[in-house]
Amino acid sequence: MKTTYVTLQQAENLHKLKIDCTELITEGNAKAYDKKGNDVNFTTKQFHCWKPTLDYACKWLREYFDIHVTSHPTYNAYGAIYMCTVFYIKDNHIHNDLLKDEPLTIDYTPPQIFDTYEFAQSAGFDYAIKLIAENKINKFSEREKEERLKRVDKLKKEEKKRLDKALANIKDSKIFKKIKPKK
Repeated sequence: MKTTYVTLQQAENLHKLKIDCTELITEGNAKAYDKKGNDVNFTTKQFHCWKPTLDYACKWLREYFDIHVTSHPTYNAYGAIYMCTVFYIKDNHIHNDLLKDEPLTIDYTPPQIFDTYEFAQSAGFDYAIKLIAENKINKFSEREKEERLKRVDKLKKEEKKRLDKALANIKDSKIFKKIKPKK
């Protein structure tokens, strides 16, 4: 399996957004581009911008902007094909934008089709960067990020309690007690 990295243009866009890529160093995945798009060591003078994987770049979109890029498969006569949806919150409304081709007619615009999961994900990343560049989506402040993480942790704890209670109820049920494991 081949790792997919962002393109030079995508890396420059991340750099313009001031996304902190230094965590790549601690994880041993530090790669970088020079101005021509060649791979260079991040400690050299030729360093221009970080070169994260596409998955990391999409993770940062989730963490810093609450934008979710989702590639999903479907099938046609030739096999698997992929589409991409970008989910984001604006003005307290959830938006889910399915990437589309140019309209064929006024009433019908077909979804954009990609040959691979990675091509779909990359196109979704580009679309998300476009939304940010057009100031349609703002970066979280540190306070907003902390509040969001607290809400997520609270929801996880509530869900765990609910599942633990359901599991205990199942174990206490008469049906469960009648089933004896085979030895």
